[in-house]
Amino acid sequence: SCWDYTGSMSTSRMWFGAAMTADGNVLVAGGTSDADYKHVTSLETVEVYDTSTGVWGSVAPMVSARERFSLVLMSNGLYLAAAGEVSYQNLFSSCETYNSTSNTWTSIDDLPIDTDSVVAGLLSDGLVLLTAGDGYKNAYLYSSATN
Repeated sequence: SCWDYTGSMSTSRMWFGAAMTADGNVLVAGGTSDADYKHVTSLETVEVYDTSTGVWGSVAPMVSARERFSLVLMSNGLYLAAAGEVSYQNLFSSCETYNSTSNTWTSIDDLPIDTDSVVAGLLSDGLVLLTAGDGYKNAYLYSSATN
């Protein structure tokens, strides 16, 4: 088979954010562990998958529990967690960054709108392009240098 089992996360989750780390591991954050869509409880827990050992480990929790958000590694080495839902259809604009060296999350400026299902990507100039979800067609640029 092309698929090999590699262990389980500590917390079952869906609608979470995931990003590759600078050293090739995977950071997984937030989401919900509730499979009943109408009664979700968002998570603030964060785990890292070590690709060399196949083991999951916990790191500091996010400032805000969230699901249906975007998580991206920025050029300054911080991770950006942007927008999402706090609970079913309870959208918010909150954003935060994670510093893996100090294992800390920090709240930053909010997006101008409450939105979920966002997608973010790192551009070659170091800016992050974020496209708003939930039926919006808005797009935003984030500069870690100005926040």
